[in-house]
Amino acid sequence: MRNALSREIRASLIRNFMNMLILFQLDKASIGGYDVIKFFYEKYNLLFSPGTIYSCLYSLERNGLVEGTGNQNKRVYKLTDKGRAMLNAFRNDKEELLEFISNMLR
Repeated sequence: MRNALSREIRASLIRNFMNMLILFQLDKASIGGYDVIKFFYEKYNLLFSPGTIYSCLYSLERNGLVEGTGNQNKRVYKLTDKGRAMLNAFRNDKEELLEFISNMLR
């Protein structure tokens, strides 16, 4: 029971930070939607549906944080300047976020 609960909590946290995790991956290299699915599976052992991932990517694109390019076969996403600025802000606020989470769990 405890293992299932901790897996569920872990999956929920990852879903909540999915946008940011995708931006961090795009900071390393341009990637496609299936590459994102593979990333979450390999790193976190979680298999998200293409609908979940592409919905997230389209949202990031609508907000100007990523730019999608490509043809009919594969759409590749890259980080925009606005997306990079958001990552930098997140990195700068990392300690504050960790303290917030720590205080929540007390």
